[in-house]
Amino acid sequence: NPGASVCAKGNVVVLGVLADETAAILANAAKSPAVHTAPEGYDQNDFNKVRTFLEQTDSNGIRNGEKLNPDGYDPDDPESWGALFVDEWGFEHEAYFDWEEVDGINRMFAVNLTYIKDFAGTFDMSGLDALSTLDVDGGNFTTADLSNCYEMTHCYFANSTLSSVNFFNCANVTELYLQDNELTEVLNLGDCTSLLFLDILMNNCKHHSDCVFTNCCRH
Repeated sequence: NPGASVCAKGNVVVLGVLADETAAILANAAKSPAVHTAPEGYDQNDFNKVRTFLEQTDSNGIRNGEKLNPDGYDPDDPESWGALFVDEWGFEHEAYFDWEEVDGINRMFAVNLTYIKDFAGTFDMSGLDALSTLDVDGGNFTTADLSNCYEMTHCYFANSTLSSVNFFNCANVTELYLQDNELTEVLNLGDCTSLLFLDILMNNCKHHSDCVFTNCCRH
């Protein structure tokens, strides 16, 4: 029956499209970080954003969290997300993700990763809208997404391998230290309307069409 043949062929095509779409959805789901329930009293978004970063592994399978706290890291315990380090001169330093209570909920307030050099993976802290200060020195990062970190006023992200960093909706940042990276673009710098100081020395870029250097030259 010619009509039945056309109908069957049509069904095969539709099923094939559906199968392709289903495969794409499953593939994207596999790439997306799992959502883990935050401990009581902690902001769900902040907890998952930092936990995802800490669970990334290097080529040897070592997690960032284990580099941060080799003796006691627990991905489900934010109190273990930090440690003291002793430098070559015997001075103690602390690397940490610091929380601060806001309206009864612990929010990510400050990040200091200046004494650990070999973090791996992507650096995505976008949407941490209570974050005030960020200090990162080193690490094998190529991109950093700090978009929608609206309360951030200070950002130090130096001596890494960044080629791109995004400051979308970061209106309150006043200081950006991005020296000694491999930057070719600084996205949405024009959103940093409170910017007073910008350091991009020792990078691959001097100017970029997406960068609007507003209020950044008053050293």
